[in-house]
Amino acid sequence: VKGAWPAIDPRPISATPPRVQDGTIGDVLATGAQAAGVIEGLPEALAKNVTIEHVRIEAKGTGFNIAYAHVKLDDVVVTVPDGAAVTAGPGAILSGAGARGTTK
Repeated sequence: VKGAWPAIDPRPISATPPRVQDGTIGDVLATGAQAAGVIEGLPEALAKNVTIEHVRIEAKGTGFNIAYAHVKLDDVVVTVPDGAAVTAGPGAILSGAGARGTTK
């Protein structure tokens, strides 16, 4: 959903900022989900090196929303009733063979 993210002011990095990095979500088949999913880091601590591969999601509501994250998408199919299958929000860098979306 474009414009779904409120403005987030970066904060100073603490001694123990949250870290999400070097993770893979793969070989997933999901039907009946309310939303395809969300991967969202922080402006001051991006989610890095996240890979989503071989994933099929049929959502009743929204597609996959990604913000403040570096995400590689390979062989990802998201089906939603309408709207974007994958939305790159602020700070999102998407790479890989990509994702394709369908609408019902």
